[in-house]
Amino acid sequence: MGNSKAMWQVLGQQVLMGRMEFPASVLVTIDPANPANTTPAGQAAGQKAVNDYLTAKGTAVQAPGLLTAAQKDLLDTSKNPKLGCQPDAWDGYPVAREIVLATAATQGKRLVVLAGDTHNAWCSELTTYTGTKVGQEFATPGVSSPGLEEYLPTIPPAQTVQIFRGVVDTLKFADASRRGFLMMRFTPTAATGTWHLLDSVKNKTYTVNSSSSYTLAA
Repeated sequence: MGNSKAMWQVLGQQVLMGRMEFPASVLVTIDPANPANTTPAGQAAGQKAVNDYLTAKGTAVQAPGLLTAAQKDLLDTSKNPKLGCQPDAWDGYPVAREIVLATAATQGKRLVVLAGDTHNAWCSELTTYTGTKVGQEFATPGVSSPGLEEYLPTIPPAQTVQIFRGVVDTLKFADASRRGFLMMRFTPTAATGTWHLLDSVKNKTYTVNSSSSYTLAA
């Protein structure tokens, strides 16, 4: 990276590097490995935990004086820490991620990370532990493998995206329901990712939507 004179430093690798961090109060209720969380009561508890956290977060921005003691506890990371919801991705290796991002930041590089593996489409700002933006991550959906729409069948995909966007501040785009691929275009002035998303991969007749894109200016 230090020797490169390229406008963009493109790191192709397989898992999400962006900080997909959720408060512990939410994670304990939506863990799919816990059979109790897949029951109707468990799913209702998960929805309530998400709503409680997002309500507290919104109140803190709009009317902080109205925060209740319980809401303050939800927003206090010493009492309700944020944890990576995918520990087998870079969220599980925070020191290694910090080394990569800090290296790019120290050298003043324009970093673009490409990822996949989740079967869904994502675009996230890449930030250091202190919140400094270093670059952008573009993640491709799976070509045919199922995504969150099948892993979380009781939650409409649009609501899933709303939850992720509400909780994860660095997340700029997500699609939780469609398969397809990501096309990147690099120029001296911008890096643009365009997601080509199919309405179905189970029928011979389908349509492709290519209206979703994100541009990172140099």
